[in-house]
Amino acid sequence: MAPALDSTARRDLYLLVARLFGEEMDDPLYRRLLATQSDALPWIEPKIAELPDQLAVEALETEYCRLFVGPQPVCPPFASVVRNEPLLGGRARTAIDEFLAARGLAVDAHARIASSDHVAVTFAVLAELSDPEAVQSYLRGFVLPWVPSWLSTLERKAERILFRTLARLAKALIAEDQASCPATHTIPHAEARP
Repeated sequence: MAPALDSTARRDLYLLVARLFGEEMDDPLYRRLLATQSDALPWIEPKIAELPDQLAVEALETEYCRLFVGPQPVCPPFASVVRNEPLLGGRARTAIDEFLAARGLAVDAHARIASSDHVAVTFAVLAELSDPEAVQSYLRGFVLPWVPSWLSTLERKAERILFRTLARLAKALIAEDQASCPATHTIPHAEARP
C-alpha cells in the first residue's frame, strides 16, 4: 500500500483535478503535464504528444468539450444532472452552498462554472478541507452519492488518456480520503447516466 499523501501534496493534486475538470487545456498546463508524465501517471498519449503544441491542445480541448460541454455532453459534470434533478444546480447546488457557508469556505472555482454542483467545485472543496470530520461529512453528503460512478463513466467514455488518467487519479484521491476517515462508509450510489 502506498504511503498517505502529506497535506500539501493532497491539496495540490485535488487542485490539479479541479483545474482539469474546470476548464479546457491551455499551453502552459499542457507542457507541464507532458513534462511530468510517467508510466504510472500517463497524461498525453504519444499520438497527441507528437503534434505541434497548438494542435495537441486543440485535440484535448475538443475532447473536453465532447465530454463536459456538449451541446450534449457525454459526461455532464453536474451533480444535479447526474442525479436527474429538474434544474441545473437545484438541491445539489443549495446543499453545497450551505455546506461551504457553514464552514466559512469560499472556493475559487473557475469562472466558466455556472453552478457549485460542478465536479470541479467538488474537488476544489476537497482541496480546502483538512479537518477529518469535515472531509468525512463532505464525502458522505456530496461526493460518494455520485462522483465515483461518474468517474467510472468518464473513464469508460473518454477517448483521450488525459481524462482516463484524471478519472483514475480522482478515484484514488477519494479512496485515500475515505480510508483516512475510518467512520466514513461507502454509500451506495446510482450509476451515472450514460
